[in-house]
Amino acid sequence: MTFIVVAAIVIVSIMGFNNRNIIDQLILDPYIVNKRKEWFRLLSCALIHADTMHLAFNMIALYSFGQALESYFAYTMPNMPMLMYATLLIGGQLASVLPSYAKHKDNYNYRSLGASGMVTAVIFAAIVFNPWGKIQLYFIPIPGIVFGLLYLAYEYYSSKNSNDNINHDAHYWGGVFGVLFVALTNPQVGFNFIEQLMHPNF
Repeated sequence: MTFIVVAAIVIVSIMGFNNRNIIDQLILDPYIVNKRKEWFRLLSCALIHADTMHLAFNMIALYSFGQALESYFAYTMPNMPMLMYATLLIGGQLASVLPSYAKHKDNYNYRSLGASGMVTAVIFAAIVFNPWGKIQLYFIPIPGIVFGLLYLAYEYYSSKNSNDNINHDAHYWGGVFGVLFVALTNPQVGFNFIEQLMHPNF
C-alpha cells in the first residue's frame, strides 16, 4: 500500500507543479473550507507539495517508515493490517490539519499543503513498535525515541514562536496521533513500548 500512496502523491504533486489550478483546488484553505464546506481539502492537501525538495523529503520518509509499519501491522494485527494502515494514514492526516483549520478558519490569508502531518504520524507509529531503532538524522544515527522527543519539543516550540510558513502544528499533532493510534488500537504494543523504554538497547 505504501508504494501506491507514494506514487499517487508524486503524480498529483508533479501535476500541481505545472498547473496552479490543481494546487488551488486541493490546497487546505481553512477559510474556504469553513465558508463553502469543502471538507475534502482536509485530505486532498496531502496530495500536493510546495516544491520538489518538500515532496522528496516526505516521500522518502513515507516509503521508508511506511514499509516497516506495514510489516509491524502484519505481524501484530494479521487479521486487518491494511485496514489499520489505511486508518492511520487518513486519521493522521486529519489529526494533523484539524487544529490548523480550527485556528485559521476565519483567516482568508492562510493556506497549507503537503503530506508532512500524515508522514509524521507514520514515523511516530513506527517508533512505538521499535523505540530504540536507529533513525538517521543528518547521517547521525540516533534512537527513534530520542528523535521523537526532540522532534515534538521542536515542533511545539516552533508552532508557538516561528513565522517560517511551515505548518508546525501539523507535524506535532501528526506525531501525537501516530503514537496514540498504535498504543490505543493494540494495547499490547503499547505495553511492549513501555517495556522497551525501560530496557534501553543502543
